[in-house]
Amino acid sequence: MRSAEKQRAEKEAARRALLEEYRAALWRLRDARAAFQQVTDPALISACIYEVNAAQDRCSYLFGRLREEQISNTFALR
Repeated sequence: MRSAEKQRAEKEAARRALLEEYRAALWRLRDARAAFQQVTDPALISACIYEVNAAQDRCSYLFGRLREEQISNTFALR
């Protein structure tokens, strides 16, 4: 019985960690988009585009993991 409780607790901790990682990725994407809106130098524009694309890819990957695990992402959007 103790083992089952431990497994449930570990699974819940992993789910919370995944949600937190997704939430952080959403904030990084928001920040990257905000930075893109502020820059005017062509080199910085290219760098910001790269950062936005990387952040979008990260969010997509994590969202896919959330779907696989059937985890609600409403917490991550707060």
